[in-house]
Amino acid sequence: MSGTISLYNPRSTPPKQLEAMLVGRDALLKELLDNLREQSRSRTRQHWLLRGPRGMGKTHLTGVLHHRVRGDAQLSESYLPLWLGEADVYEVYSPATLLERIAERLVEAVPEAKLAMTLRTLEGVGDEESFFQELASHLGEEAERQGKTLLVMMENLDALLESFAPKEREVQVRQLRSLLLHAPHFLFISTTPTRYMVELTDPKKPLYNQFKERDLRPLSVEEVGVVFSKLVELTGRKGLEVVLGDEQDGVLRRKVIHQLTGGLPRSVVMAFEVMRDKTGIKALVEDLRRLLDAQTAYFEARLSRLAPRERSIVTTMALASSNLTLKEIATRSRLPERTLSTLMARLVQDGHVEYTSGSGGKGSVYGLSEGLFRLWYQYRKGRLLLEPLVRLLAYLFNPSELQDTIAILQRHVEESRPESQDSAHLALRQAEEALRLATSEEGRLDRERLWKECQEEATATREHRQIIERLTAFIFKYKHNKSTLPKELPPIIEETFEAIQRLPIPLASDCIDLLDISLFLLSRSNPTLGLPQQHRLVTFLEHQKTSLRNASPFTHLSLAFIYSETNQTKEAMRHANAALRHEERCKPNPRQLPLEMARWTRAVLFVKLGRIPEAIRDLTSFTESALASRQIPTTFGIQAAHELARLHQGIENWEQAKQALQGVLKLSANVALKERDVALQSSARLRLIISNMALREISPESACAAIEQWSTDYPDHRLNGVAREFSAALTPILRVLTEVDPYRDAKAFLSNPTSFYRYLKPEQLHHLFGEFEKALPPEEAAPLHIHALVVEALDAAIHNTPGARARLNRALGRLPTELRQVVRERITQQQSPAPSPPTKTRRNST
Repeated sequence: MSGTISLYNPRSTPPKQLEAMLVGRDALLKELLDNLREQSRSRTRQHWLLRGPRGMGKTHLTGVLHHRVRGDAQLSESYLPLWLGEADVYEVYSPATLLERIAERLVEAVPEAKLAMTLRTLEGVGDEESFFQELASHLGEEAERQGKTLLVMMENLDALLESFAPKEREVQVRQLRSLLLHAPHFLFISTTPTRYMVELTDPKKPLYNQFKERDLRPLSVEEVGVVFSKLVELTGRKGLEVVLGDEQDGVLRRKVIHQLTGGLPRSVVMAFEVMRDKTGIKALVEDLRRLLDAQTAYFEARLSRLAPRERSIVTTMALASSNLTLKEIATRSRLPERTLSTLMARLVQDGHVEYTSGSGGKGSVYGLSEGLFRLWYQYRKGRLLLEPLVRLLAYLFNPSELQDTIAILQRHVEESRPESQDSAHLALRQAEEALRLATSEEGRLDRERLWKECQEEATATREHRQIIERLTAFIFKYKHNKSTLPKELPPIIEETFEAIQRLPIPLASDCIDLLDISLFLLSRSNPTLGLPQQHRLVTFLEHQKTSLRNASPFTHLSLAFIYSETNQTKEAMRHANAALRHEERCKPNPRQLPLEMARWTRAVLFVKLGRIPEAIRDLTSFTESALASRQIPTTFGIQAAHELARLHQGIENWEQAKQALQGVLKLSANVALKERDVALQSSARLRLIISNMALREISPESACAAIEQWSTDYPDHRLNGVAREFSAALTPILRVLTEVDPYRDAKAFLSNPTSFYRYLKPEQLHHLFGEFEKALPPEEAAPLHIHALVVEALDAAIHNTPGARARLNRALGRLPTELRQVVRERITQQQSPAPSPPTKTRRNST
């Protein structure tokens, strides 16, 4: 296959080509598709937001997702994908007009839809609440007719929110929130190039926490090579083996291309086009000009919403050839430096500007968040040099190659028709500027520095790869045989410690993560060998003055786990506390568990120490984090929430127990559960019934019906038999506890005391006996005296207080001989706990 690759318009790119060019996004695509499958079985909706600067591949990924949903039998049965482009969003100024655009796309996708006729007769104004409600209703009805959820894929959520008029914004944002929260026929997957949006980041704003967000990361060096390989296959272009090969020169060139492009997919494709045909940059220039023209509406709208002084700062930075300090911005913009800090902080918060060095104030260096904005603004100001293209030409090719290219382009100018001479001249100008840069002293030194840095990185990359491969091999072996301790592991540990002291920080950090995991596994199988190495690692990290120091809390977390497992409570607590001290500033990478896990570990330790309130505090915090964040693995959240519920029930805090159990069920909903998680889910449902009984939120009959349903839903659960027996005994007990008729209650007890003994505490029985004696005639109350002795014996056996043994012996001695052995057996059984019914009586006296 040969041809050109569309750099900037995935919407018009054939699906096969979009699929073929998908690199570095497979995990995110799988997560999205899996989530869509889960949500197809749910009535609630989790909306998504994909973040990344322009050129990062958001639209490409959206296109692949759109075609995958249409082509998947299950997903196409559940969803109707509607892909809104940038132009659609620019036409929107309210939630109602957004629904109108969605309706138009729906009619395009399903021309025979009844909605087509409805749209032609619809009347209203885009700012009216009634128009919004009417459109939402018609779209919901059409979705019902189609039997599908409307999967709305929308570009530039930031532009949509900024299109709302200031006076109506609060009302309209709430309209949008109601659509996200309460309209199950809509599921939105949106994109934005903006790093910050106050509507989403401020907890006081209506849209806070309404989207599950994912950032698209730049391509790695290896992924740049994959892109080149795919482009060679798609275009049929040969002669690029020097970039694709595994030899040192190929690795080096990929490093250079990666640094020049920043791993931005669009720039990587541009680099490929330059390398496959330097004289073909005329077409590349035309593509770039079309791209910049297409951005005009978006960037002009962004600029118009800035205050005059903020706009001056942004345009000043756009005209500069490099990032600037506060002093440099003040000099170029003629704004007083003393007022800049506040203005810059606001621009950073709103996502226009970012820190490239420092974190604000003097000495900090600022850059534009949108790299494409600088190119667009300079282009609009008449500066027709396309800096990324010029740098690619100047630093990838030597001057003699550029001179040959210029000679060919000059002939193109002479031979081109008048209507295409502008493009030919512009292409020639890029090549001439590249030659000027390449032959200047500044350009020559910059090129040498770039290639030298990449050479060093290529060398470091090989060493890094070797360490990663060896540590990964150990982890794999341990996973399949936990008793295996490869002989080569100690040398690998020593090599890793040596390497992380000379590798670049990102590569060293990568090695540290896997070393931490390896040492954790080693300590579990061989503490004598592993623990000293873990302490060595944490000491090394804590003495670092670079960002490597941020890895030390995760090693403390590993040590806390190990010491907790071996019941070394004091050491475990010390390391858990050390990990949590760094919680705010340390973010885990995908291989690390979040530091919140130290809070769970500490809660386990508090339980061992009998410090239940502190355990509840830590488990509550951990469970809240699990419910609010994807960082904590779901299985850990389920276990923690279940343990929290158990502790609350133990101290009869039924309302809090209920909330924790609802957390278990929320975490376990719509996810693929492991066997243990299913057991916890079923246990949570059973415990929730008990909590509802304690809170008197369900009747005895409803409780029994709920337990029967639970037994049906979990037929193989180990508590099933106990639950059925519990259900059978429950109704009379609950009637005694909740209905005021002491005479009838006493008769119910005397006719079947076994269940009461099994499910009620001695103090509850004491309380009931007091009421029974008042209600029964003396001759009928006589059997209660024997039961009182039995209860006294059981109470003495349970409470290990001074004098309890003597009290137990006295009670047993007063029992009839035939009962004494039965009570002794019952005391033995008391060690096996059964499900507990509510402990509050009708008069709140126990």
